[in-house]
Amino acid sequence: MAKSDRMIYQVDETRNKILEAAEKLFIEKGLYDTRMLDIAAEVDLSRTSLYRYYTDKLELSLSIVKICIRRINSIEDQRTYEALKDGLGKVEYLLKSRWLSPGLSDTYRFLAEFDSYYSGSRIPESFREKMENLLLPDENDKMLKAIEEGQRDHSVTNSCDSRLLKEIIENGIRSLHNRLILRGAVMIDVDRNDLEIIMDEYLKILLKGIKK
Repeated sequence: MAKSDRMIYQVDETRNKILEAAEKLFIEKGLYDTRMLDIAAEVDLSRTSLYRYYTDKLELSLSIVKICIRRINSIEDQRTYEALKDGLGKVEYLLKSRWLSPGLSDTYRFLAEFDSYYSGSRIPESFREKMENLLLPDENDKMLKAIEEGQRDHSVTNSCDSRLLKEIIENGIRSLHNRLILRGAVMIDVDRNDLEIIMDEYLKILLKGIKK
């Protein structure tokens, strides 16, 4: 069924219910063990009706990724952010508010499950194209702007391009965070008493590393 044909049958309220139910199941059971049939049953839809909204698990999970990104990018307080004196301070505020916030625990659990599932042989050929369409360049990317401000005011290293530095920071944090979420309880190389402070300590080390 073509996307334009499917749009005829879509209702915003039902779409929102599907997204909420799917995110809940993906968090609880993981993407691997959650079937489209399970999601349809959760919102009292037939599988055929569900496919009118989302053709497959990838399309559905990408819609949730978009919601998660919006949730993460809106967690900080704008006035607090703008009051900070330099770019490094803004980078620190964004990192701590986004990555140490307990209010985002379910959001990051879903993203960890998403990254784990769509890896290796389970990455479809269309994945990169769909991710690029989802993650269009954001002219208001606060992290990038904070890094650029820090490089201008000499509080952040200019050893590499601001966009590359942003990707290094965010991918490094996300990789560690995913590992803690998915493997934390059984990580044999980390004392269980240290699990709760690892992210906080990592951010301290990272901020020292990017400080000029």
